[in-house]
Amino acid sequence: MQSCGRKELPMDANKPARNPVRVFFPVEQDESGYPAVSREQIWCVPTKDDLFLVDNTPFYAREISMGDEISVERRGRELWFSKLHKRSRNTTLRAFARNDDFAPALIPKLRSFGGVTEKMEGSPLIAVSLPPGADIAGALEFLDRESAVGNVAFEESSVRYR
Repeated sequence: MQSCGRKELPMDANKPARNPVRVFFPVEQDESGYPAVSREQIWCVPTKDDLFLVDNTPFYAREISMGDEISVERRGRELWFSKLHKRSRNTTLRAFARNDDFAPALIPKLRSFGGVTEKMEGSPLIAVSLPPGADIAGALEFLDRESAVGNVAFEESSVRYR
């Protein structure tokens, strides 16, 4: 996975910085077997009281967004998502270019609406996090318009703007 615009979480000057850790999230596959994974690794930052902040944009995990506060359970040496404690106000979208000529413009355009993007290495899939101050309506209008002409496909994974 290649990061394409990760935002830093605010640091509290009174607390030591904590390194992100891998947390696994279960992934539901549709009847055709998509996606071809059953779990997704997402970087999370430990906070207080055994809680973690999601520190990157999920590609496949549903109803999870950057900045969400979660708890985990330990399974052997792995940490697994257990429960969502506090939702951030970030909306998560997934998009990919259906038209190879359109692909180079997609990430810059999504960023122009105030989104943070991550591109999956070796895949056309782009994860997009739109914070509350982003032009979410503009991003959705753009994606709807480009979807209608066959340039992109997209879905809303975690809707927080309503």
